[in-house]
Amino acid sequence: IWKKILGKKKPAVVETYHAVGMNISKYHRWLHSQLAARRDALVLMAEDEYWNAFLLKHPHLLSKIIPNGISISAQETIDQEMRLNYRRELGIPDDCKFIIGTVGNLRQDRKPWLYIEIFSEVARVLGSQVHFVIVGGGKESEFDRLKLVINEHGLEGRIHLPGLSLNPDIPRSIMDLYVTLNVGSLTGIAALEAASSFLPVLAIQLRAEYNCGLEDWIWSSSDPLKLAGKAIELIQSPIDRKALAEKQAGYVRAYHTTEMMMESYFKLYQVAIERTQK
Repeated sequence: IWKKILGKKKPAVVETYHAVGMNISKYHRWLHSQLAARRDALVLMAEDEYWNAFLLKHPHLLSKIIPNGISISAQETIDQEMRLNYRRELGIPDDCKFIIGTVGNLRQDRKPWLYIEIFSEVARVLGSQVHFVIVGGGKESEFDRLKLVINEHGLEGRIHLPGLSLNPDIPRSIMDLYVTLNVGSLTGIAALEAASSFLPVLAIQLRAEYNCGLEDWIWSSSDPLKLAGKAIELIQSPIDRKALAEKQAGYVRAYHTTEMMMESYFKLYQVAIERTQK
């Protein structure tokens, strides 16, 4: 409004839009697009059909897709004693062979109950040799709902809810397989951190119409049974788990570092600034 009133070009206004592919109302998405059209530049976290069409309608809007990035730093050393103590704190028996888990916010829009459907099928096939950990904070009502679903599936004592972890390296260190949420090809920071620590990752796909392709570095499905089947395959094959972990860790280091993200932003900012000076 300030620039329009005074007829000024400066400063350059750049918006980074995080809700690509998210389940928001059509009205709010339209409103967001109306605001985005008035920026000097627009950064999207990923692609989707709506925003692809939006950019085609606004060819003069400077735009770029810049995916999330994480800092690849030395992981904290979690020794065997620390891992064993953490397992025991959660109530996981010493003879449990495998642990499948996730780290994230327990919010209704993230549908944490979907994990229970997957874990239930894995538990049915693999029996007591596998336990499950869902790490994260949230409202008490969401925890109560999750516990109710766990009880309905007869998995009390098998699925552990330790709450918020101030050091996610510790819970990740006891996991053999990590399950996350994807929206299309877009994944979250927690999954990037898991993959960077050589923990193999699968994803619950929140877009039912999305078909996971060969270009997807994280295999995903909206079908809990298919995802459970994939998890069972990996749990039963240490060689495949290791190969997937190495492949995904390499991908994060190649495409999802904060250094690469920062460089992309700075280049975009520079072009946006140069445009305001013409």
